[in-house]
Amino acid sequence: TSESFTVGLTFEQPWIDDFDFSARVTYYDILIEGAIAEPSSQFIVNDCYTIQPSFPSAFCDRITRDPNDQSLTLISATPININSETAKGVDVNLNYNQDVTLFGRNVGLFGDLDANYKVERDVSQIDANGNETVTDLIGRFGYAEWTGNLSVGAEYDDFRVTWSTRYIGDVQQPDSDEFSNVFEGGSVTCLGPDAGDVNCRDVDFAEEWFSHDLAIGYSGDTFDMTVGVRNVFDEEPPMIDPTEYTTNGGNAPLGAGYTPGFFGRTAFIRIGKRF
Repeated sequence: TSESFTVGLTFEQPWIDDFDFSARVTYYDILIEGAIAEPSSQFIVNDCYTIQPSFPSAFCDRITRDPNDQSLTLISATPININSETAKGVDVNLNYNQDVTLFGRNVGLFGDLDANYKVERDVSQIDANGNETVTDLIGRFGYAEWTGNLSVGAEYDDFRVTWSTRYIGDVQQPDSDEFSNVFEGGSVTCLGPDAGDVNCRDVDFAEEWFSHDLAIGYSGDTFDMTVGVRNVFDEEPPMIDPTEYTTNGGNAPLGAGYTPGFFGRTAFIRIGKRF
């Protein structure tokens, strides 16, 4: 079951006829209760031993060890009931359109900005003993406090040029490790100052990230074609330690919005014909 509340405000500038500008702001508050999730075995292990090592998670009860050598003998990855999920935030949309004359020709300029600010994003779980665990997701991978998309371009006759930019704010997983070395037991790669090296810790964060696309389109009466380049500047996804968040088998975080970086700079063409 769910309950949701949204309220929005729209403004359109009425003073200048030369261009159109509108702004929309929407606040949302969503509560979901009784949801079902199916965690993977790797998620259960990570949540118990890596993400919350100083505060045992509810998933630790799903792990069974051999009493002799303490090896893992069973991970119960059956579906679980989620007590509740909450999502609160603000969506902002700005839209601009204007006709101008360039070299004696009429050109339409446009711009559109969509941004999202997360106020609250929590997941509450209750174990078999009735103990509640509330997890705050904001600021983690996949839940950046700020995200946004900007599209600007121009139209002339049947042609359209669009430049798009995607933005993901900086993120960091909770409970960061302390800086240490192999002799102190917290790291497997750094020897430490006593051995002429440095201390280190798992990379569990990413700085703000941008990717850019360019597209040129033609739209006729029965024929359409678009050519373009995705990830124009070949921005790579952030690199993190795979014990901190689900990765692509290497060091790139999956499901966190960095998909254009996985494929690098790519060209594309789309052709359509109506009969």
